[in-house]
Parts: sequence; C-alpha cells; structure tokens
Amino acid sequence: MAIDIWFPLAIYYEDIANSADYKNSMLDKIYSLKNKVVTKRTNDQSSWTGDVHDIDQLHNDVDFSWLTTEVKKHAMIYLKTLGLDLSKIDIYAQRSWPIIAEKGQSVSRHTHPNANLSVVYYVSVGTGADQEQHVFLTSINIMNSLEALVLA
Repeated sequence: MAIDIWFPLAIYYEDIANSADYKNSMLDKIYSLKNKVVTKRTNDQSSWTGDVHDIDQLHNDVDFSWLTTEVKKHAMIYLKTLGLDLSKIDIYAQRSWPIIAEKGQSVSRHTHPNANLSVVYYVSVGTGADQEQHVFLTSINIMNSLEALVLA
C-alpha cells in the first residue's frame, strides 16, 4: 500500500488481490450494458461513460459485488491511515459507472461536487498490441454519521 500527498491531497492506490478472477466477467457485463444503449450521448473524442447513459448503479449489480466489497475495505484502510475514527463512518455506494476509453479518447473535465472521496478502478488497461482501450469504473460514496463524505 502507498499513499502520496499531493496539493495536499492524499492519493491511495493498491493492486487488489484476485482481481484477475473477476476481470472477464466485469468486462462482459460492461460491454453488455454499453451495447444496450440506444443513443450515444458522448462525442467521438470523449470516452463512453455509463453515468451519462443512465448506467450509474453498478454497485447494486451482483456482477460487481466483489469489487464493491473490495472498495469498501480499501476505503476503510485509507481512512484509518489518515486517522479518522472508523466507528463514526459508514461507507456506502451512491453512484458507480463504467467508462470505456478508446485510443485517443479522454474523460471530459468534470467535478464531483457532492464527493469528498472518489474511486477509480481499472478493469482493463491496454498494453503492448492492446493499447487501444482502457476500461474502468468510477465512483463509490462514503457517508459519515456526522457529515456527508461522498466518494463519487
């Protein structure tokens, strides 16, 4: 585990154990959801993002339950490392969506104004001959019993 402090922003990153066991099933589900979308709401320079296509509840999908559990576990490790009292924090997911970025595409500049924490999980990152595409999920939310802390 590593935490870097940037601007003063603490960035937590971790390679999650057993992720390879779930990669193909998550990719299959993401592409299935994308293929059901009738009208594309992004331009050719922007990645395909589930949230603008009303696909923003992956944390409620059984196919992503492993990831939702892992994100919660790692969010708690992060918050504990920062010195927060975990007995006063309840973590829950508010929104989570897939993103598919083809070569040359990017995620449009945006903010998560209702969030104090954001999570990005890369399901697949192209390498070598497969550099054409990156598939990732974003957004999980945290709720503190005294104030809202949202991962979005």
